[in-house]
Amino acid sequence: DSLTHGVGEVSLVYDSETQETRVVAMGKINKGERVSVGCGLTSNLELLANRGSLMSTNRNNFVLIKFQLDMQADIHASAREAMMKQLNLTNPMTYIVRSGEMPQGLLSSLRIQSLTPTEFTSFHKALDSPVSLENEWRAYRLLISSCNTILTLYKTTIEEDEELLKASA
Repeated sequence: DSLTHGVGEVSLVYDSETQETRVVAMGKINKGERVSVGCGLTSNLELLANRGSLMSTNRNNFVLIKFQLDMQADIHASAREAMMKQLNLTNPMTYIVRSGEMPQGLLSSLRIQSLTPTEFTSFHKALDSPVSLENEWRAYRLLISSCNTILTLYKTTIEEDEELLKASA
């Protein structure tokens, strides 16, 4: 495809009767300025799979995070699962996480996973607010630790990937 994809200074309008596509400016475009067409609400995963391209500043990008209680290693896992069921949370569950956002269900699940036995009676708070300052700290540490573990599975760092992309451009 011959158009640059980005945030989208132009829109494509297709007329099925005339079978013509018009390029419509969404604002002022200066002569000689590079023009890009928007991709809609499309993540980089979808762009890569469907178009073979990525956008470095894609506002619609996301990652999938799967939350699952460790039923073998945690002696309180069945109690935690029962608490989650009472709060209508599913185990396991995959969450879509966008930049700058924290899905409430993921945070609630992390809070329950981070409960100490003495905090079990306060589990109902996990849905709407921190159970305690310590529990909130443990929940976020659990998320950070999980993300760091996942990052170690990649063969290259983001800096190395960006250098490879620059070199191939």
